[in-house]
Amino acid sequence: MELTDLKITRDDFEHHIPVAQAKNDSIFEACASFIESEGLDFCENVLGDVGMEALDGSVGLRSSAIGAICNRGFVLAIRQLDVVLTNTGFGVVSTQDLTPASQSRVQAVEDNVRLNILRLTHNAVMFLRRCPGWADTEAAQLCIPHICWNYREMLRRAGLDETYNNWVAAQPAINEAITTLTNNISPEMMSVLLDAERRYHSLNVYCRSLKDNILRTVAYKMSGFDTYEVGVRETVRLLEENLDNFPEYRNSSTYETRHYKGYENRQDSNVYFF
Repeated sequence: MELTDLKITRDDFEHHIPVAQAKNDSIFEACASFIESEGLDFCENVLGDVGMEALDGSVGLRSSAIGAICNRGFVLAIRQLDVVLTNTGFGVVSTQDLTPASQSRVQAVEDNVRLNILRLTHNAVMFLRRCPGWADTEAAQLCIPHICWNYREMLRRAGLDETYNNWVAAQPAINEAITTLTNNISPEMMSVLLDAERRYHSLNVYCRSLKDNILRTVAYKMSGFDTYEVGVRETVRLLEENLDNFPEYRNSSTYETRHYKGYENRQDSNVYFF
């Protein structure tokens, strides 16, 4: 996979990272090797071959990809640069001009850049979901590992501020909740929702309701609310009361296990009612 189709210039770099604007090429050059390595990673693990081919036909995808790569490269280099607070905000200067900025100021810039990476990568994935064939790639599996991949929506549902640190801190809760819900609604049923998410396909009214229940329940877990367990039960109840509309669940081993005459509702079971 070649990065030549995404040649990144100093103008691109300074457009996406205003704090890195300088009178000469020193800042851009200091970040160049990081931008190149992050560009290769982004091309392979986000765009994939399908996304690379779609770049020429999508200005939005190209801009989002370049922006994400610039920010990813900059965040790796930032600790080697001097960051100062100027009249217009945070700025970067060479070591010949000023002494290093305080740790807190560097951290503030880094947090903002990491949030930009989330935003721009999210935007790129939104474009990629509309590209035929991208959903079948390994890149799609990495970018959308589950239906709660949308950081903006999940943080909003959980009542959390839209910050990089909040999103990172929420990952264990999200993963635990997704595992529990998958075990309760069946991997087959979850796969239907996940496949539609990666392909940007519309769901029928019943699957939309199921998806909304799942996102709400995961948000409860992210927030630490006691209603999380109630949410799991309500999600299963939705399936049980509409079996004809959820054939994947009805025909699954999860359903069979739950309704087997000798089934015991034990905490060590994958299919456990709270």
